[in-house]
Amino acid sequence: MQAAAAIKKTNAVRPEFTAPRLRDPLATRWTEHMKPWIELPAALPDPQRARLTAARLMADGAWLACATGVFPPDQRDRERIRAIAYDLLKD
Repeated sequence: MQAAAAIKKTNAVRPEFTAPRLRDPLATRWTEHMKPWIELPAALPDPQRARLTAARLMADGAWLACATGVFPPDQRDRERIRAIAYDLLKD
């Protein structure tokens, strides 16, 4: 129920987040803007690529949960999540 309310609220405030006709152009612009910081080198070994991608997706999910207010982690969970992400970033 909490997730549905957050989605409804987001759609009311920012309908472009769900407008199908805007998805592709917005995704293209966002990808081009973020590419220098997020794109991984092609020669990166698969295990390292997987760890870095997992850490980024964890951060994306944590940010989205906090930004929308839908199941955001509490301080204790944030510390544990951060520790797991740092562990993924070793080496």
